[in-house]
Amino acid sequence: MAAPNRREAPACRWSFTLNNYGDDDLARLRNIDPAAIKFMVVGAEVSPTTGKPHLQGYVNFSTKVRTPQVKGHLGDRCHVEKAVGNDHDNERYCSKDGNVVVRMGHPIRQGQRNDLTAATNFLQENDGDLSALAQEMPETFVRHHRGLEAYVSYARLQPALDFLTHCFVFVGPPGCGKSRLVREYLPDDTTTYYKPEGGWFDGYMGQSDVVLNDFHGDIPRPTFLNMVDRYPLRVPIKGGFVNFAARRTYGVFTDASPTPEMVCLTEAVVITATRHLRVTYSIQHRHEGPSSEMLYMLKQ
Repeated sequence: MAAPNRREAPACRWSFTLNNYGDDDLARLRNIDPAAIKFMVVGAEVSPTTGKPHLQGYVNFSTKVRTPQVKGHLGDRCHVEKAVGNDHDNERYCSKDGNVVVRMGHPIRQGQRNDLTAATNFLQENDGDLSALAQEMPETFVRHHRGLEAYVSYARLQPALDFLTHCFVFVGPPGCGKSRLVREYLPDDTTTYYKPEGGWFDGYMGQSDVVLNDFHGDIPRPTFLNMVDRYPLRVPIKGGFVNFAARRTYGVFTDASPTPEMVCLTEAVVITATRHLRVTYSIQHRHEGPSSEMLYMLKQ
């Protein structure tokens, strides 16, 4: 009696060989949907016995698949079989001749969290842009945002300040429209960070525009002066530090009953603003608008 025909068990990790390959074969492999795989590497080799060229490849699919599905991605001429070893083992084997022709994704270690691997790779490739990560991988960001913030901080992925920060100071009595004016003329093509009260910069992720609204001297004077200069500065967040990289800083001061700390900082800002041709803008009435020079500077 014939043995029953058992259906093949699916798997994620597959090895394949393709003899006498051509340009169309390479194009097919290079155009596989990136969402379908976690990692793929293909090396071009020449048989030492026959001298014929062939491709030696390995692919780790995102979901478990069977032979027909594997060939649907790689091509019917490929000889495929379930792989032995992990991604790193197969990467070494397929690249042993030093001629890797296709490489997609990143190798996964056994037991490694795929979502965290993808998130850290994204941050490495995008200068630690946590805002972009939150949009690209919202679920991963929600679950691991504190760990990812710490990773960006300790790995120093965000670019350091190496340009002169423009400083705008708004001074006027309560209710005259200082904060509204800042909101109205913030550049549209950049993100904005409204610093909370106190010495911490929690939530700062490298935004280009920083607003110190109703500021009354809660940042140490040396830190504040460094914020409006051109030199690298790391500011504290709970659990670490991040690079401060604002291109524009907006300080909103209320001139009614100023405290000694506020007077000191205001004078320092005015001196710095004058030295670097930045703007100190005094607003006295609710409907008072900025000068043409102010509008020009705000849009830079």
